[in-house]
Amino acid sequence: MMASVAVALVLMVGVIAAAVRLCPVPNATALRGVPRLLRVLALACVLVISAVIAPAFKGGWGFFLILAAIPLACCLGALAADLTGRGVALSTTVAALVLLLWSLLTGLGMGFYFLLPAVLLGAAASLSSWDAKDVTRMVP
Repeated sequence: MMASVAVALVLMVGVIAAAVRLCPVPNATALRGVPRLLRVLALACVLVISAVIAPAFKGGWGFFLILAAIPLACCLGALAADLTGRGVALSTTVAALVLLLWSLLTGLGMGFYFLLPAVLLGAAASLSSWDAKDVTRMVP
């Protein structure tokens, strides 16, 4: 069980590293899509982690639903704010903090696996607060 979760997490980190490596030199237009990509990757991580750890909860589906519903709600909320364009930086920051706290709170059990989506949402939150004018000043 733990080996399959570890393999899934290593694969996700590999996909993220490949996506970052294949990105062009950052400019204002290239960085606009990165926060949305990070939010979608966080949602995909939550779904994969939930699918991998679901067999461990054979009889206790109630706890599994609570364990997986909080990260799923955080990722969906951040992605919904991104798609509507309202309060994107704030909602992504709140979602990242809630998911980080949830991961650390349930860290003695299976909740520690939700740390990677929390980091992805945190990165999306830090990038989404940038203005396009600030980004163009940073690129030589």
